[in-house]
Amino acid sequence: MKSSAPSSSSSSSSAHPPPPYSVYDGRGSPYKHVHPAGGPAVSTAAAPAASHQQNVVVVATGVAPDVVYNPYPVAMTTAFVLSCVVFWCFGWLFGAIAFVLAVMGSDSSTRGDVIGALRLRNASYGVSIAGIVIGLVIITIIVISQTNAYD
Repeated sequence: MKSSAPSSSSSSSSAHPPPPYSVYDGRGSPYKHVHPAGGPAVSTAAAPAASHQQNVVVVATGVAPDVVYNPYPVAMTTAFVLSCVVFWCFGWLFGAIAFVLAVMGSDSSTRGDVIGALRLRNASYGVSIAGIVIGLVIITIIVISQTNAYD
């Protein structure tokens, strides 16, 4: 069967810009309509209507994204527990900072930002370990100075 659709020529494509296509931008907005001719980009949060087929075009730029979305949360329990132990046993300052970092990491994990959650969890671990080391050094200095004071 022959198709009766008219063929497109280069002069007719310049008169009418091509229709927009959809790209999933990976940063929260489900669809971003992009005009290939350089027109304005319009973001929509609603899903496409079920009456027509939606074509999704993924454009790879070669640059790794900052945010990796993962449906599974990053475990922050050990960061919370360690920050509380540091707060109560070795020094409230380091424990409080580590706890705030763990809360921020938990929020990042809830939003789906895996890389951010892992960075904040590791920062919480680092502050907690620094608090333990500095706390032990201070406790050791106090104990040594108190035992030498009575000699």
